[in-house]
Amino acid sequence: MALRQEVLLELTLESDQGKQTVWFTNVLAAVERRWPMLCVLLLQTNGTLVRTFELLVEAAPVRDLWFSTAQNFTPGHGTGPHESRSEGDLVSWGGQLVRANRELVWRLGMMPPTPDLGLDAVEVLPGGELVFSVRSGVWSERLGRWAREGDLLSDRGQVILPVEELLGAFAPLEPVDDVGVDALVMRPDGEVWFSLTRQVTSQKLRRALHRGDLLSSTGRVVRAYTELLALFQPAEPALDPGLDAVYIWPNGEIWFSVEDPFVDKQGNRYGTGDLLSDQGWVVARNRDLLAAFQPVEDLADFGLDALQVISDVEPAWPTVTLLPRLVLSRGPDANDLRLDWAGQARFYQLERATDLQGPWHPWGPARLEPPVVETNALLRECRAFYRLRQW
Repeated sequence: MALRQEVLLELTLESDQGKQTVWFTNVLAAVERRWPMLCVLLLQTNGTLVRTFELLVEAAPVRDLWFSTAQNFTPGHGTGPHESRSEGDLVSWGGQLVRANRELVWRLGMMPPTPDLGLDAVEVLPGGELVFSVRSGVWSERLGRWAREGDLLSDRGQVILPVEELLGAFAPLEPVDDVGVDALVMRPDGEVWFSLTRQVTSQKLRRALHRGDLLSSTGRVVRAYTELLALFQPAEPALDPGLDAVYIWPNGEIWFSVEDPFVDKQGNRYGTGDLLSDQGWVVARNRDLLAAFQPVEDLADFGLDALQVISDVEPAWPTVTLLPRLVLSRGPDANDLRLDWAGQARFYQLERATDLQGPWHPWGPARLEPPVVETNALLRECRAFYRLRQW
């Protein structure tokens, strides 16, 4: 079978000469990116010798993108310069703070004041539970043990998986107490994919586990760092830049960031805060990810540590089955509207329309939990409809 794509696009062009309807179709029928990704060059079909437009469409079904940085930054937009974001905070590319580091770790029960432990990796389980790794270990009074860099921790105050169990299937030769976890993906079948902060030797595989390798808790190398970087054609192919963050799409495409910058054979530089694809293209530069915050610091790259992409093509988790029931009530003020729900999904997206037939639009950012309070909703609109989506 031959996979082909056909695009027909109608747009309205506004210029000094007024409005004009323009039509586009794709130049080539070949499929360049695997679904659900889209990459297609469109050419205007009703152009003239003087003016004809081309459009390059590159798209992915991303509803939201959460991440942490390797450097603190101060937002210059919205929240004001006094509310600095630390390297341990989980933030959204829409400019929101998803979880402060103190909110992630306070249930571990450290002696006050609660330290900022950094955020090296993050994953979301059904029920909105956040699993993460930290950059520095700490003694947990609640657990009566050290919460180490390589332990997978929960924002519910538990150690989900100690580093010894995570690496157990590899039979490491050396102690792993000081080995951290840099990238993290938890699969619906219970398998854990991850990367390490330093090299470890595996007795089982009789080889070194490099910082840039994507590993599995079953004791196999999912993808070696040379395979992840192959399409970028690094100038020094043997140099391991590490693997700092990772997200796996259902089609197998891998988005990731590196621990150390590298250069390709054409002299192009890829920074530690850039989001890359194993298909050999840059998803977003670090400044693009932080654009909504408008950092006041004069840095070109703040790094990219933890990563969570929210998409409606997420793999199905067996526990996410029942649809949540949306409940509307009066909010704190008589004119506010409060929306509540209960469920076991990983993410929720509230949508809103002024007519039951739509169109429906996202109403606020993706969320882990309720409630949502819409201020002065009963004064502003005479009619509105709400619905809740979950993944």
